[in-house]
Amino acid sequence: MGLGGRCPNMSDAQFTKIISRCLKHKRFLLLLDDVRDGGIDLSAIGLPMPLVGHRQKVVFTTRDQAVCAAMGCTAANTIQMQCLGEDDAWDLFKCYVGHEILYPNAPMEDIAKKIVAECRGFPSALCTIGRSMSNRTKSYQWIVAYDMLMIKRPLPDDIKEMSDVGYPCLRFFEDELGDPLF
Repeated sequence: MGLGGRCPNMSDAQFTKIISRCLKHKRFLLLLDDVRDGGIDLSAIGLPMPLVGHRQKVVFTTRDQAVCAAMGCTAANTIQMQCLGEDDAWDLFKCYVGHEILYPNAPMEDIAKKIVAECRGFPSALCTIGRSMSNRTKSYQWIVAYDMLMIKRPLPDDIKEMSDVGYPCLRFFEDELGDPLF
């Protein structure tokens, strides 16, 4: 596991013990986002185990309930998040796109609503696409974006198997829309 930023002649085990000793009687909150592949051994990175009640907390997000089980979560301390509802998804998208892009042009707003529907409430998809479209003022640009979303969208059953890049069609919005020829 290489723990960077430490004394070069110190082993990982020694460094882990120092971290554990320093944190043992301290309050802390550790936030871990998008934990995958069986989870993380918290004691291996130096967290004092078991954690001390309300003084020491670890919060993590994952797409896989098996990770929760591997990290010792119970039903009582697990919160399953849902995708955004239709209205919240539209509000989030508008926030990233900007009102000045959508409202002067009703046909563009209609396409934007179709794009939001295809994002299925995934905040990362809504934010990425919203940011990439925030400077697109031509209707044809929105039509192309919607067409690309439709061509590259995953099937509902494939969403759980998303790779590290997340929603597969977002690569187009991160890469292609930066092209001035678009």
